[in-house]
Amino acid sequence: MNPPKKIDVIDSHGGFTIESEPPPSRLKHHSHFNLTERRTLHIGDTLWQPGRVLERGTTGKLVSYDNDSFYQTNNDVTIAMYRVPGYDYPVLIWFDNTTGKRIA
Repeated sequence: MNPPKKIDVIDSHGGFTIESEPPPSRLKHHSHFNLTERRTLHIGDTLWQPGRVLERGTTGKLVSYDNDSFYQTNNDVTIAMYRVPGYDYPVLIWFDNTTGKRIA
Protein backbone atom coordinates (compact mmCIF):
# COMPACT_ATOMS: atom_id res chain seq x y z
CA MET A 1 0.00 0.00 0.00
CA ASN A 2 1.15 3.53 -0.66
CA PRO A 3 0.63 5.74 2.38
CA PRO A 4 -0.84 9.22 1.93
CA LYS A 5 1.62 11.97 1.00
CA LYS A 6 0.18 14.17 3.77
CA ILE A 7 -1.74 13.17 6.88
CA ASP A 8 -2.87 14.46 10.26
CA VAL A 9 -0.40 12.62 12.50
CA ILE A 10 -2.60 12.71 15.62
CA ASP A 11 -3.89 9.23 16.47
CA SER A 12 -7.19 8.19 18.07
CA HIS A 13 -5.68 8.73 21.54
CA GLY A 14 -4.77 12.37 20.87
CA GLY A 15 -1.06 11.86 20.36
CA PHE A 16 1.52 10.53 17.92
CA THR A 17 4.53 8.19 17.84
CA ILE A 18 8.03 9.44 17.12
CA GLU A 19 11.32 7.77 16.42
CA SER A 20 13.26 9.08 19.39
CA GLU A 21 16.56 7.34 18.71
CA PRO A 22 17.25 6.20 15.15
CA PRO A 23 19.53 3.26 14.42
CA PRO A 24 23.22 4.19 13.96
CA SER A 25 23.00 3.80 10.17
CA ARG A 26 20.58 6.74 9.99
CA LEU A 27 21.82 8.83 12.88
CA LYS A 28 23.69 11.34 10.70
CA HIS A 29 20.55 11.93 8.59
CA HIS A 30 18.11 12.11 11.50
CA SER A 31 17.55 15.85 11.66
CA HIS A 32 17.69 16.36 7.89
CA PHE A 33 15.40 13.51 6.79
CA ASN A 34 17.60 12.73 3.79
CA LEU A 35 15.81 9.52 2.94
CA THR A 36 14.34 8.12 -0.23
CA GLU A 37 10.61 7.48 -0.26
CA ARG A 38 10.44 3.69 -0.58
CA ARG A 39 13.02 1.73 1.39
CA THR A 40 13.41 -0.79 4.15
CA LEU A 41 13.12 1.13 7.38
CA HIS A 42 15.01 -0.04 10.41
CA ILE A 43 13.27 1.79 13.20
CA GLY A 44 15.10 2.62 16.39
CA ASP A 45 13.46 3.53 19.68
CA THR A 46 9.93 4.94 19.59
CA LEU A 47 8.06 7.17 21.98
CA TRP A 48 4.41 8.26 22.13
CA GLN A 49 3.91 12.01 22.55
CA PRO A 50 0.74 13.98 23.39
CA GLY A 51 -0.57 16.03 20.49
CA ARG A 52 -0.25 19.33 22.37
CA VAL A 53 3.55 19.33 21.88
CA LEU A 54 3.07 20.11 18.18
CA GLU A 55 3.02 23.88 18.07
CA ARG A 56 3.02 24.51 14.30
CA GLY A 57 0.34 22.11 13.14
CA THR A 58 -0.32 18.40 12.97
CA THR A 59 -0.04 17.74 9.24
CA GLY A 60 2.90 15.54 8.34
CA LYS A 61 4.56 15.14 4.93
CA LEU A 62 5.63 11.65 3.85
CA VAL A 63 9.39 11.11 3.98
CA SER A 64 9.77 7.36 3.65
CA TYR A 65 7.82 4.12 3.97
CA ASP A 66 8.20 0.36 4.03
CA ASN A 67 5.44 -1.99 2.82
CA ASP A 68 7.02 -5.02 4.48
CA SER A 69 6.83 -4.05 8.12
CA PHE A 70 4.96 -5.29 11.19
CA TYR A 71 2.99 -3.92 14.12
CA GLN A 72 2.71 -6.08 17.23
CA THR A 73 1.27 -9.36 15.84
CA ASN A 74 0.33 -8.07 12.36
CA ASN A 75 3.04 -8.82 9.78
CA ASP A 76 1.19 -7.35 6.79
CA VAL A 77 1.78 -3.70 7.61
CA THR A 78 3.20 -0.55 6.03
CA ILE A 79 5.15 1.79 8.26
CA ALA A 80 5.38 5.39 7.11
CA MET A 81 7.68 8.14 8.35
CA TYR A 82 6.40 11.72 8.26
CA ARG A 83 7.99 15.12 8.81
CA VAL A 84 5.92 17.64 10.78
CA PRO A 85 6.99 21.31 10.37
CA GLY A 86 8.63 22.68 13.50
CA TYR A 87 9.19 19.25 15.06
CA ASP A 88 12.66 17.67 15.12
CA TYR A 89 11.79 13.98 15.22
CA PRO A 90 10.22 11.78 12.55
CA VAL A 91 6.62 10.73 13.21
CA LEU A 92 5.76 7.09 12.54
CA ILE A 93 2.39 5.78 11.41
CA TRP A 94 1.45 2.15 10.71
CA PHE A 95 -1.17 1.05 8.16
CA ASP A 96 -2.77 -2.37 7.68
CA ASN A 97 -1.96 -3.48 4.11
CA THR A 98 -5.15 -5.54 3.83
CA THR A 99 -7.61 -2.82 4.80
CA GLY A 100 -5.52 0.29 4.13
CA LYS A 101 -6.60 1.68 7.49
CA ARG A 102 -4.33 3.34 10.01
CA ILE A 103 -3.33 1.12 12.92
CA ALA A 104 -1.36 3.55 15.05
